[in-house]
Amino acid sequence: MDYFKIKRCLCVSLLISTVGGCTGCVSIYHAGGDDSPDGRYVIFGHVRGAGGRAFDDETWKTVFITIETNTNEKATIVTNYQNGAIVSETVVAVNGKTEMPLQKPLLEKKYHVYGSDVCWDAIWGKDDNITVFLYDYGPGVYWEDARKNGTPKRGIRTLHYVLDSESGRFLEQSFK
Repeated sequence: MDYFKIKRCLCVSLLISTVGGCTGCVSIYHAGGDDSPDGRYVIFGHVRGAGGRAFDDETWKTVFITIETNTNEKATIVTNYQNGAIVSETVVAVNGKTEMPLQKPLLEKKYHVYGSDVCWDAIWGKDDNITVFLYDYGPGVYWEDARKNGTPKRGIRTLHYVLDSESGRFLEQSFK
């Protein structure tokens, strides 16, 4: 075999293994936010699915909950897609400014839950306390189809956060 055939074969093998390896590493996710009734705070929920699996497969999902002071700023976001799925989103400007002051979240939490097409609802209560309800609609059921068909929610986990008046931060509160 000559050198060029070996080199070409190695390059093709490397390309195939790289492309094949990357197709299974993409995670699908749901993300969104909800403002408090008085507009002072905003909660963000981000549910990341298992890598290489459909989001409505029953798998372990990672849920990120963040609560911040609501600045009512308008962000410019660049979204990157791979095979039609969002793989990353990057904030590139806020109110037209590319230099943004970093805001420290008032709460950051990460949870692992087992479910299908995991969704969340935020229910703001008295004194800016908030309850987050994590749910799906059952194995393999897509949330938009379930809502159209009136399928009942299947509860996965309920989280409750209270605003600590001394620190100004949100604290997780256990249900008793």
